[in-house]
Amino acid sequence: MIYNLVLNSTNVIDSINKTQYAYTFINGNFYIPENSKMCISQCMIPYSWFNINSTLYNNNSFSYVWYYGNGLSKTYTVTIPNGFYSISDIQQYLEVYMISQNQYFTNTITGQNLYYIYLSSNSTYYSIQLIRNALPSSLPSSYAAPTNGFNYKNEIWFVGHLVSYEQPRHYYHIFMVFDENMKLLRYSAPFKFDEHCIEYCLGLIVEDDRVICSYSTWDRTSIIALYDKKIIDDKISYNF
Repeated sequence: MIYNLVLNSTNVIDSINKTQYAYTFINGNFYIPENSKMCISQCMIPYSWFNINSTLYNNNSFSYVWYYGNGLSKTYTVTIPNGFYSISDIQQYLEVYMISQNQYFTNTITGQNLYYIYLSSNSTYYSIQLIRNALPSSLPSSYAAPTNGFNYKNEIWFVGHLVSYEQPRHYYHIFMVFDENMKLLRYSAPFKFDEHCIEYCLGLIVEDDRVICSYSTWDRTSIIALYDKKIIDDKISYNF
């Protein structure tokens, strides 16, 4: 005859580490014949503990080197809060961090972002693979780089770019404001800094009373523009 003995959280006798279990048999109601055998028919261990833990595992950060050209480079360290993460969660956290450092490109046709560091699962080798692509010396075709993400009072501000493919092309800009989880909060209508067809904005600083943008025209000038923040706030009035 087969008997099933069930051990669960009610059988824990080690309240600290929770690694010891005990099963209490009721006297006189259970008989085990001689030469009986015992085996585990099913074992379920819910994976409910943190797999990223700075204290226990010291595995909550990693670094990468970003090359800017002309021999310049900088090491960046990504620190992940303690928690339970899938590999897609870690990849998303990395992407949010790289957006905040302006280390990505945006496809002006599809609107998709391009990242040069990518983590993914490899089921064949039962492992996590790190994919690193070489940084180009110039922007890939159809891609544009936004401004840096500027964190102002727990909101991340960007100036994005839109391209109208006419003859000649016309560049437009758009303010975008995200929360720290990269959820779009509000944005502006497309605008231009000047009357020039080709304008490009790569610098952004947000202060309490002003917004500072650096941009170029026709890829041959350098201009710094200062705006009253109240005016910019009025322009960023569209909600997602």
